[in-house]
Amino acid sequence: MKKVIIFDWGGILAVPSRKKHTFDILAEKLGVSHDKVMQAFNNGFQDLRCGRLNVSQFWDNFLFDLRKEYDKKKLTKILFDERKLSKPAYNLLLKLKKKNKIYIFSNNIEEWHRYLVRKFKINLKGIPFIASYHLNCAKPELKAFRLFLKRIKKKAKECIFIDDKKGNVKIAQKLGFDAIYFENVRQLKSELRKRDIEF
Repeated sequence: MKKVIIFDWGGILAVPSRKKHTFDILAEKLGVSHDKVMQAFNNGFQDLRCGRLNVSQFWDNFLFDLRKEYDKKKLTKILFDERKLSKPAYNLLLKLKKKNKIYIFSNNIEEWHRYLVRKFKINLKGIPFIASYHLNCAKPELKAFRLFLKRIKKKAKECIFIDDKKGNVKIAQKLGFDAIYFENVRQLKSELRKRDIEF
């Protein structure tokens, strides 16, 4: 019998590509402090990843808050290029796909996701990608989990949920998911073997 396995995207498949934090890079480019960048960024990021703003509108608000002018395409590239593909995680995903039903459930930005799929040159055919911008809400909101389950037409107890955020894992467990806190691929494989998952 196929298992339903749900992967997060950022932190598992799309991992940091550089040591320097994006806020520090933006702060240097704009000549402001890390804290000011963080505050301006967080002011609109929830609306961005929940599909209530597009990337251009987000940067307009961000720059307005900082009273700065800058090329929005350059800002987007700085943000979007902070991720690289985890090949070990992606290879595991493909192996699991052969004998299980795989979904990706992510807090994500539509334009960013499309950019990274092209950049990574990966094939996610047959792996439904359901993101916060589809649901207009984000993990760890209960509403996001419930809408996700409604979309895939499954019950929480039928699903294995994998995420690198403890808060998301905790909420998933409360809802009845078999939730795994992701630390690294080796540890994830061990957790899957405990559940008799073939890959």
